[in-house]
Formats: sequence, C-alpha cells, structure tokens
Amino acid sequence: MKKRFGYKILNYDTKLFGYKVASVELFEKNSRIDFKLIHSNLEKDSIKLAYFFVSPNDNKNKNLIRKSGGILVDEKVTYQKRINPKILSEKRTGYHIVSYLNHLPTKKLYKLAYDAGVYSRFKVDTSFCDDEYKLLYSEWLEKSLSGKIAEDVFVCVKNGREVGFITVGKKMNRFIIGLIAVGPNYRKVGIGRRLISRVCAYVLQKGGTDIEVTTQNGNKGACLFYESVGFKKESQIDVYHLWLTK
Repeated sequence: MKKRFGYKILNYDTKLFGYKVASVELFEKNSRIDFKLIHSNLEKDSIKLAYFFVSPNDNKNKNLIRKSGGILVDEKVTYQKRINPKILSEKRTGYHIVSYLNHLPTKKLYKLAYDAGVYSRFKVDTSFCDDEYKLLYSEWLEKSLSGKIAEDVFVCVKNGREVGFITVGKKMNRFIIGLIAVGPNYRKVGIGRRLISRVCAYVLQKGGTDIEVTTQNGNKGACLFYESVGFKKESQIDVYHLWLTK
C-alpha cells in the first residue's frame, strides 16, 4: 500500500482490477484537508477509482465529494456481539453444519459467495463493468478457505450440497465474521441462525467473548437478522466512489 499526500494507493485492488485504485479517509477531525489538492493529485497519479471513507455526519466533505462526481455506494455498518454461553443454542433444522476441510471451493460455494455480495458497493456501483465484485468475492472465498484471511469456514450441507456458509477470522482480540451466505431456496428456515451459533461456539472454544460483522445499511434484511440474534450496531462509515478517468 503506497502512501501519497491525502490518500493511499491500494496495491491489492489495483492488481485485481487492472487499474489504479486509491483510498481516501476524510473525517471531521481532518476538516482542514485540502480536498481540491487531493483531487488534483489523484488525477496526476492516474488514479481511475478512489474510495472515500467519510463519517456519516461529515456533511462538508460529503458535499465536496458529491460536487466532484462522487457517488454514495455504501453505508458501512459494523455490528458487535458479546457472546453469552448460557443462551447459546443451535436450533435443529435437519441440516448439518461442518467445518469445510477442502482448500478448493466448489462451484456452489462460489455462487453462495456471489450471493453474499449482492449489496456490496462493488456490485451496487454500476460503473464497474467487468464483474469486479465477482473477482473480489472469489478471492475472499479462496483466501478464507486457504486460511490466509480466516481461521475457519463452516458450511451447511443438505443432501451433500452446500446451501450456506460462514467464515470467521480474528483481528486483535476480536473475532470477525467475514462472509456469510444462505442459498435463496434455503432461507428463513433457521440456517443463518445455526451458522451464527456455530461460529459463536467456535469463538468460545478459542477463548474469545466478542464477535463482529460488517454489512451494508441498505441491506435491511441482514441488519434485522443480526439484530435478531443479539448483535448491536457499533459504528457506521459512509463510502463514496469517485471515478476520475474512463
């Protein structure tokens, strides 16, 4: 990750997408940042896409981004849960939740990973034209299964087919759910709750007590689901995409 004045060039995204991508963090405490200078430097550096991360109540910087052509693509919400082992339970559904031992994903797992990204900013932003979100979610799935970004991956199996999965990793002292998905034909039968419950049990086994997950505020179904299983909203950050060159 190369640092520039006011922004960072994202090597991973740049390599994956095939064009230069940068990240800009604008917060109220940095209100003296010269936005016009940042914009000018992004153009001089041949950045094609810049991600702007802004506090929800930072109207000044959000207005500047919008006037420059930036679009709001995500209201990124982080939920947190303190696990209570006394109320931990796994409602029986007739489906099996098992640790996925194969480092290679199946076609069905890829499809579930794409389902997990339907509300992603990489899917919502129609300026992407090469299914970049599929590239990204494929990478996340593959790196999760290989252990690079996840400690374990649990899948829900029905008649030998994966119908849902969840990944869990760790950052500092908190465990983090990376990806979670349930197939469209298997929703609202308790699979999501069982996946969450299985991860909570895993966290307790590892000596942890807290778990977090991030989703999109626009994904109302996901937000309501997490709140229904005991997660509480911890923070929100607004994300804008600014395309500088075509």
